[in-house]
Amino acid sequence: MKKIMIIMLVIMLFTASTVTSYAGTDDLSVIYDILDNANDAIQEKIDAAVDEADDLVDGIPVEEYTPAIEDELDRICDTLIDETNLIAATAFAECGKYDVDVVCVLVPVDIANRTIMVDPLIVIGD
Repeated sequence: MKKIMIIMLVIMLFTASTVTSYAGTDDLSVIYDILDNANDAIQEKIDAAVDEADDLVDGIPVEEYTPAIEDELDRICDTLIDETNLIAATAFAECGKYDVDVVCVLVPVDIANRTIMVDPLIVIGD
């Protein structure tokens, strides 16, 4: 659990320090396509992780989770954070070519008995 909290803190610091992207065109449709594709991919990763965790703990009360279950839930969360951060960073870099403000907005995701933060992207100031 400490690892998840540290990762969340790093994500928040990264997000706070790299919130805008500037460059050179007014073609917002390209930006929205990039962000829609990234956010769709992020949502697919979230849905898959939630389903995997739900299958793992189906019918097991939280107080009966074994260390193996806890470890597997940690792995699911860590993988989700890594994969969604990569998707967001790639989209953020692609949007860096255009004259728009793009931000990562941390949103909570419940994975079994855990809540983690992932960062879909939005355009501001269009």
